[in-house]
Amino acid sequence: MARPRTVTRNMRYFKVLRFRQLRAFCEVARQLSFTKAAETLGLAAPSLWQQVRALEQELGTELIVSEGQTLLLTDDGRLLREIASPIVESFDSVRDLFADRREQTLRRLRVATTGSLLANELPLIVQAYREQHPDVRLSFVERPSREALALLDTGDADIAIAGLLAESAVSPMIETHPCGTYPFVLICPTDHALARRRRVTLNDILDQPLVMPGPSTNSRALMDRVLREAGTDRSLNIVIESFNVSTIVRYVEVELGVAVVSISPALRKQLQAPHRKPELCVRDLSALFGSESLVIAQRRGRLLLPHADAFRRMVLDVLKPGR
Repeated sequence: MARPRTVTRNMRYFKVLRFRQLRAFCEVARQLSFTKAAETLGLAAPSLWQQVRALEQELGTELIVSEGQTLLLTDDGRLLREIASPIVESFDSVRDLFADRREQTLRRLRVATTGSLLANELPLIVQAYREQHPDVRLSFVERPSREALALLDTGDADIAIAGLLAESAVSPMIETHPCGTYPFVLICPTDHALARRRRVTLNDILDQPLVMPGPSTNSRALMDRVLREAGTDRSLNIVIESFNVSTIVRYVEVELGVAVVSISPALRKQLQAPHRKPELCVRDLSALFGSESLVIAQRRGRLLLPHADAFRRMVLDVLKPGR
């Protein structure tokens, strides 16, 4: 027996409504603001609030709570975001892919990455990509690794290329693909005492003035963790901080201090090139500090447009060992 037309229409209505509720919830969960999420979705804030509350009633649980002026996800809210966001991202990608195939949209690609990668690993990739995709408006945002991944998580970048430490917490909204491993090294002048020492210890490093990456970088987070695990109360003697590896190297060259950073094979080759002046010593410190994993990341569930996927594959082809 055929279902009455009114029942079928109501079922369709509720399916659409539920998806809108999921999209509304995911946007509020992303921005932790009803006002900002409403602006993004082109809705009135009260309407958005009603959709999220209706979803809570249907699931029988609180998803978002407020503490003063701050919105917070509950445990169930975090769980639903992890489950629903890839579905919403995938659905929204269909519209973008359709418009791209019909050539109805401007092709853009926003990449968040570090200054070191921009200066050393990416120039040749970017040059080759622009030759193959001259119609793509390619832009880069230079940030430390953790901030680059955060831009991806908030939707302010399409792809991120960044470093991860073994204990790094990555948003469940982000999917990562490994590109290589960069060991932590000591950089100092070749005539420095640490360049001649048979074995470099943590105390040897703490005795030195340090030229260090900024406080929001993986290198600084790792140094702080190693100090905690060593149980030492000694502080770092930091004489200069910079987010630019070239600046760090420059101040090591003028003997302001020594540096502990993770560097790529390309940069290490440059620093140890024959006849380079002034000469620098680069010593592997992975026994003390481990390594940083390089990843290329995208939002989980989002289907990359062809021109974005082409860039991702070029990065993997060039940077991933063994490819």
